[in-house]
Amino acid sequence: IKTSYTHNDYIQLSAEYGLIGLVLFLFFVITLFARFDRFSARIGSGDYIFSLALISGMAFILICSFFNFPLFSMPSAALFFICAGLLYAVPGTPEPAGSETPLRASTLVFLAAALLSLGALALNIKPISANFYSGQAVKENLINSPMAGAYYLRALEINKKDFAAAAGAGLHFFYKNDTEKSIKGFMPALDIYPYSADILYNLGVINKSLGESGRAEKYLLKSLELHPNNALALLNLGRLYIDTGRDNEGAGLIAQALRLNPAVSGTGHITKVLEFKETTYDITGN
Repeated sequence: IKTSYTHNDYIQLSAEYGLIGLVLFLFFVITLFARFDRFSARIGSGDYIFSLALISGMAFILICSFFNFPLFSMPSAALFFICAGLLYAVPGTPEPAGSETPLRASTLVFLAAALLSLGALALNIKPISANFYSGQAVKENLINSPMAGAYYLRALEINKKDFAAAAGAGLHFFYKNDTEKSIKGFMPALDIYPYSADILYNLGVINKSLGESGRAEKYLLKSLELHPNNALALLNLGRLYIDTGRDNEGAGLIAQALRLNPAVSGTGHITKVLEFKETTYDITGN
C-alpha cells in the first residue's frame, strides 16, 4: 500500500493538525448536529426529510473515516462539507428568548453512537497506531529514508500481529545489509503467517549468506513445498548443495531452475527478494 494515510481520518487529523485540530473538527460536527436537533421541531416536513438525507450522508462519511480516509480525498471531502453547508442553511424558526429545549431522543441516540464510536476506537487503538507507523514507514521507504526501519520496528512493537510491518522491516533491513535486524523482521512475519513461501525463501537466502547451511536448507525446502516452481529457491538450494558437497543434487536443482526461468543464470546468491503474494503492495518498487 503506497500511501501516507493511516486509513483513519481521526488519527490522521491528530497527526497532521494535532489534538487541537481534531477537537476543532469534532466541535464543528457536534455543533452542527446539535443545531439541527435543536431546530428540528420547527423545520417544515419537506426540509426535515432533506435534512435527514444530509445528516445520513455526513454520518456515513464520519463512520467510514474510522476505516479509510474520505476526508482526505477531494470528492468525498467536498461532498461532506457541501452537506454540512446545506444542513446549516436549512431554515428553522428561532427559539423564543429564554426558552429551554429538553433533551431530545435524537440527541441521546447521537450521544450513544458517539460513545460506541469512542469505545471502538479505544479497543482498536493498537492496530490503528501501528497502522500509522507502518504508513509512515512506507512513505519513508519511497524516498529511501533511514527512518523507515525505525517506523517499521515501532509498528511491530505496538502490534506484534502486524504482518505488513514485520515483512516491511525484514525487507528494509535486508536491503540495508543488516541481516540481524532483517531476520528479526522476517521471523515475526513467519509466526503470523507460516505459509508464506516468500518469507521462507528470504530467510533461506539470508541464512545461506551467513553460512548457516542447515537453517538455509530447512527454509528453502519449506519454501519449495509451498511454491515448487520457484526458480530462485531451486537455484539457491542447488548452490547450497554444491557448497556442502552434494554436487549431483545441486546440479539437478540448478538445471531445473534454469528450465523454469533461464534468466536466473546470472543471479547471485542474494540479489533479489521475491514480492509478497500475500500483501497488496509492491515491495520491490518495480
